[in-house]
Amino acid sequence: MVDAGTIVGLVFTGVGMIILFVLLLINFFRQRFRTRPDVVQSEAYVVRNEMSLGDVSMYHPVIQFQTEDGQVHEYKSIIGTSPPRFEEDTYVPIYYVRDNPKKHQLVSLNGTSIGISILAGSDHFSWSGFVYAYYFIT
Repeated sequence: MVDAGTIVGLVFTGVGMIILFVLLLINFFRQRFRTRPDVVQSEAYVVRNEMSLGDVSMYHPVIQFQTEDGQVHEYKSIIGTSPPRFEEDTYVPIYYVRDNPKKHQLVSLNGTSIGISILAGSDHFSWSGFVYAYYFIT
């Protein structure tokens, strides 16, 4: 007969393995996106951080960037963090698809994608991060 401690240990190990798998999968998609021939690296200007109210106040960066053809695009991230990941009035690296700038990936100053805010510290786990990573960078 298996005791409760063993079952709890197996459950936590299983959850940890699933989280690790998801993180590795997201990193794979992120790297694959950045190495595509139609993706351009540039800089985005952080205009402001808009706060969304809910159980936890989250800050969504609003960014502007100019594409190779000179058009200026402004987007509000669907992914929020608390505290804000980006400081206002700064520039952050961005990767975008040349023909479709709506498909872009911001990179925080510590090198992680804003869509990859999973667990720990000031970041909150959100399946929307996984959806963002899949939809916007594939």
